[in-house]
Amino acid sequence: MPLHNCLPQFKRFAKSYRREKWKQHFGRTRLDQGMTLLEVLVVVAMISITAAIAAPSWTAFLNNQKLTVAQNQVFDVMRQAQIKSKLQRIRYDAYFRQSGNNAQWLIYPVSEAGELTESQLSNLSWSNLGDGVQIDAETTLEKKGTIYKIRFNDYGEVSGRFGRVTLSLSSGGSKKRCAIVSSLLGAMRAGESHPEKKDPKCD
Repeated sequence: MPLHNCLPQFKRFAKSYRREKWKQHFGRTRLDQGMTLLEVLVVVAMISITAAIAAPSWTAFLNNQKLTVAQNQVFDVMRQAQIKSKLQRIRYDAYFRQSGNNAQWLIYPVSEAGELTESQLSNLSWSNLGDGVQIDAETTLEKKGTIYKIRFNDYGEVSGRFGRVTLSLSSGGSKKRCAIVSSLLGAMRAGESHPEKKDPKCD
């Protein structure tokens, strides 16, 4: 083959060879070097800034979840007592108390023999509400000693005082949620606090 016909093929081969060698050399060298100190510092700074921005929002989200879960539990407890009273045609009490770090509840039928004392109630088997919440002092149900209660008659209506169970975070803060019994017929609704208002009570 004439030399002048081989020249273009040789040029293409040489160009391709140089490109491949350049990739191998610089690619391998860059990987072998790893990250520079400046690059590491930039990455660390970016992670720190992201964490600082996200942490408060994540904490607020978790706290809201705790209050919502406990609020739903309170609704369930009162509805269970209300349903039991209608189905069994006897009066039922739903009790709530703060025992140490635990917010607790109890459903119990009203005895024909008379009211149970606080000591007798304390010896019964109580269940805990969600972790990290407490029965707040804004609770307006009837109270005997340290125990709040709401009573439903055999028609599922409120017998005596109705009101609300207010929940707040054990760790503190102004955020509160409440389960409200709003009428003698036993109607219930949810409420929450509004710290920005003049009256920040849960409603």
